[in-house]
Amino acid sequence: MTETPDRESAQTVFLEQLLQATKESEHDPRSGNKPPQTVETLLSNNLQLLYDDFPKFIKNWATDKFKTTELSEAQKMAKNIIDFSNIIYLFYQGQENLNREIAIAGYQVCLQVVTRDTLPKKWGNLQYNIALAHLWRILGEKGENIEEAIKASKLSLEVFTKKEHPYEWARSQKNLGMIYRNRVRGNKEDNIEKAIEFYKSALEVFTETDYPYNWAQIQYNLTIAYAERISGEKTENLKKEIEAGQLALNVFSKEEYPYQWAYIQNSIGLAYRDSIEGDRAENLEKAIIAFQLALEVLSYQDYREDWAMVQNYLGTVYRRRIRGSQAENIKKAIAAYELALEVYTLEGFPHDHA
Repeated sequence: MTETPDRESAQTVFLEQLLQATKESEHDPRSGNKPPQTVETLLSNNLQLLYDDFPKFIKNWATDKFKTTELSEAQKMAKNIIDFSNIIYLFYQGQENLNREIAIAGYQVCLQVVTRDTLPKKWGNLQYNIALAHLWRILGEKGENIEEAIKASKLSLEVFTKKEHPYEWARSQKNLGMIYRNRVRGNKEDNIEKAIEFYKSALEVFTETDYPYNWAQIQYNLTIAYAERISGEKTENLKKEIEAGQLALNVFSKEEYPYQWAYIQNSIGLAYRDSIEGDRAENLEKAIIAFQLALEVLSYQDYREDWAMVQNYLGTVYRRRIRGSQAENIKKAIAAYELALEVYTLEGFPHDHA
């Protein structure tokens, strides 16, 4: 979109309103809560001003401001821009891919005045935000985005040592675990091993007693990593996958964290389905129970694609089931597959449909 003087003037007023509202909100944008109503309302009512050139605009606007402002004031302004970037990153309306680009632009431009020498902790936090934003970035080449996430995470660790900043250190260790598990470049087997090691390092600080939510998140991440692991014995990896999932359930209860609880049940179901250790028939029965538990939360009404995914998995288990009548098991498998196909249509999901 070509920028006109009128549009640039409107964007300037809009951005200044957003930053003022952010400043007044005293909002912790990483708390998981919704953005402050005033900021959310401003964003909702002015979506046309956000796209397509707003990432470039916020960079240019901030750069000009930083050049003509005393450093201490520029750093206060940067804090406000970072807080706003955190909010827009999580904003659920408009175009998600461009919301994230605006956040990344805000983070990056603030590096002009938030430096390692002048504000080391804020610089480290900013590098952490940049890493997380690139990990889940939608635009750009995935491989390059993940390499940028690795670079920023390692920069944050230059400031956040385990001894002096244990929480921030563990947070970046956890982040690197996610990054390496999703890494495109390099050797996949090595990447997964590094992910597991980073997760284990994070658990040195994020204990169940002191940080139960973070601890449980990492346990769940380990279930995924062990499921994808190439090194080691498959039987042992599946055993560790189940153990990590069951540990995560100590915190992620059905009542407090229903979605996480259901996804862990699904992971446990997959592990039992594929396990060759112990009684094969019993493992398949445990898989059926786990998938059925997952479906108590992942309903057709609320989580249609997840529901179809679990129905498909349930079909594979009934097809392999040893106990019970073979004819009845096949009948249940077909019924589960047919339910999955209500969502996995040829048009919408050609790969899953096939």
